[in-house]
Amino acid sequence: MRVVYLFPNINQIKSANRIQTQKFSKAMADKLGRDFVFISANGYENNSWHIQIKYHFNKAQTIQFIFYIIKRRLIVDSDTLYIRDYKLLKIMVFLKKIGFISNNIIFEVHEIPQKQAILKSILQSKRLVAISQTLKNKLIKLGYQEKSILVAHDGFDTNEQIFKIENSLIDSLNPNNTIVYTGSYSNWKNIEFIIEIANNLGNINFLFIGLDKSKLFHCNISSNIYFLDYVEHKYIYSILNRFNYAILSLNMNYEISNYTSPLKLFEYLSSGLTIFVPNVENIQEIIQDEYNGYLYEFDIEKTSKLISKIIDEKKIFKKELIKESVKKYSWTKRADLVSKWIIEND
Repeated sequence: MRVVYLFPNINQIKSANRIQTQKFSKAMADKLGRDFVFISANGYENNSWHIQIKYHFNKAQTIQFIFYIIKRRLIVDSDTLYIRDYKLLKIMVFLKKIGFISNNIIFEVHEIPQKQAILKSILQSKRLVAISQTLKNKLIKLGYQEKSILVAHDGFDTNEQIFKIENSLIDSLNPNNTIVYTGSYSNWKNIEFIIEIANNLGNINFLFIGLDKSKLFHCNISSNIYFLDYVEHKYIYSILNRFNYAILSLNMNYEISNYTSPLKLFEYLSSGLTIFVPNVENIQEIIQDEYNGYLYEFDIEKTSKLISKIIDEKKIFKKELIKESVKKYSWTKRADLVSKWIIEND
């Protein structure tokens, strides 16, 4: 059995997605050895399991990528193609349908696409990896066989090297009175909700790391809200380890918010932070209220009171207990789960 993970241009995707792909691929390579290879264009590093295709892309980058891997016979001896790019999936499903390729196709699903052509391609894949049980339930309702869907949440790196970062802003903030948010701006992340909470809680600091403040031009920014420019991901754990509280939000009007398994959630938990997260089904798969986090409703006043009460009373979960609660979501565990499932169903 040989698994090839195909990704057209990893340097063009959003940071969290790129990190997820890199970390999971590395874990799969550690697990399967020579039976796994990751093929991307203009990749991020050189190693024995990563084949980089380096050339200049035009607008037809996915087609170029497919032409290259087929011409170079990079997937001929592969039993399974692992894909998470919609455009690539659509073309590979078509090539398999007409008999041009014979590989089994596994697609990693992160949301339900609005375009019916892409959704049809997903449902034509031999097997699916869904990042949440909520997403699996939706796929079953759309007609996909339950036994052909594996749930594999995102994860974290148990061996993540801690790179120290010196920053006067970070050093000046009280870890017991500061709530951290990490990540870039996207509409579905509902940053505005967190900003409104922060505006309500002038006695509590909110630190946004990696968020472009200019994206929030439409928001009122109180003096207790701080921003740290883009920080390389390797420094994130060093920053998180200095604080005790973190927060994330979702905009449930966006499809992805209903199914996501946020990378930052696992980074928060693996750092032992006491977290505030939305009380929605996909988050409930990971967080048990008042056990390894606090679930809040999308109500500014109620959530402000909850956060204020927790911080005023200095309620902080024991970091070791929080870290223990998330151990099963490491990238290594995810690779074990996915590789075993592929082998058993090969």
